[in-house]
Amino acid sequence: MAPPPPGSSSDTVVYWVQWPEDTYGKAMSQMEELEEFKTLLAGKKFEMKYGVPEEALLTSLAAGAPPDGGSNFNYMDYMTRGVVFPLDDLIASSKIIKKEDFIDAIWNVGVYQGKDYGLPANECFVQLGFCYNARLVKEAGMDPDVPPQTWDELYDWHKAITKIDASGNVKVIGYDPTDFMGQTIWGSSAWDVSTSWGFEWYDENTAKFNLNNEFLIDYFRTAKRFVDLIGIDKLTAFSSVQGQGGWGPAFYAEVLACMEDGYWEPGEMNAIKPELSANNRTTWMPVPASKKGTKAQGAGGHIVMVFRDGKNHEEMYKISEWLTTKTAADIIFKSIGWLPARKSYLDAVDPKTYNGLEFFLKSATEATYWGTVVKCPITTFIGTVYPQVREQVFRNELTPEQAAADLQKRAEDELVNQGFNK
Repeated sequence: MAPPPPGSSSDTVVYWVQWPEDTYGKAMSQMEELEEFKTLLAGKKFEMKYGVPEEALLTSLAAGAPPDGGSNFNYMDYMTRGVVFPLDDLIASSKIIKKEDFIDAIWNVGVYQGKDYGLPANECFVQLGFCYNARLVKEAGMDPDVPPQTWDELYDWHKAITKIDASGNVKVIGYDPTDFMGQTIWGSSAWDVSTSWGFEWYDENTAKFNLNNEFLIDYFRTAKRFVDLIGIDKLTAFSSVQGQGGWGPAFYAEVLACMEDGYWEPGEMNAIKPELSANNRTTWMPVPASKKGTKAQGAGGHIVMVFRDGKNHEEMYKISEWLTTKTAADIIFKSIGWLPARKSYLDAVDPKTYNGLEFFLKSATEATYWGTVVKCPITTFIGTVYPQVREQVFRNELTPEQAAADLQKRAEDELVNQGFNK
């Protein structure tokens, strides 16, 4: 791996994000041109780095040369290791930040052991919804006005929509349980599986995992059913085709009909492929048949971390603070479709701005079950191992029962190995 770019210096404020430049860069470049943004720098230069992988940030921290700030990383991994600068005193003296104006569940993404290590900024709000292409659904003979409420009902759509030609090439997929919010577990979002099946997977007060349970076993069994219709090797080949792999391309190419995604999806679609927006529908994510009628939603969002070994704590904090203001939020919302965690801003958002956004805004008050961000100090490890174990289920190398037990044991062992067990 190439060495990371050099960290901050006393005359340059450096901000790293994992978002690609073609997603976040347009908004950030507009903000950088504003005089009020330049004023925050107190005469210093400003440098952005986009698409920074987690490994590069870890390397910079180990070398004692990190950036001043970072976003879209696994925040808990850094807060638990003492490499993030606490912001409590800066927040207490702020004229911009009032904690009561932020959604509690999202503010708490940046809280660890009672201290504030990051302000909610850039992209924050509800994380889970069921999004589908009404045209593809209708062409498959299903009713787009009656979306599935359960995983069994979604499987009926999946079976009707999925098309494989005579040579065995996958042309269209109904639903891929490994794409979008189904990819893995993140430290900034509620896990789609635990939210849909209704369980907490880790208790931060007791440092106990709850992964070997009937709910995760049922999920593995359910996901395997979707994959088996296609075949894991064919699904892997389908995803490897240029323009069909990663976050979004298959849906935008209209070769994937259904997905789980967050509130940002309507705005991002409008920016990436506006002609598809007319066919876009959003509703509640499916739940098991035993929970039919449950309106499940997940909270989450991103923060800006200020790193302890950075050279510009105050300037980076002021930037993170400014990113929560209406001026910054307007630029971000109009260019990408992302929303902040400020309740006053959310109350004023026009739900008709992007097709599909209205559901997400209403879901914040209509949800009957909430999943939240779990404060697990080894989230990155779990997020790496979980997809591997799941693929072993798809390949018949593990049963769903064995997979849940294996994930539980590996999580428990790693917690001990990293010194977080109580």
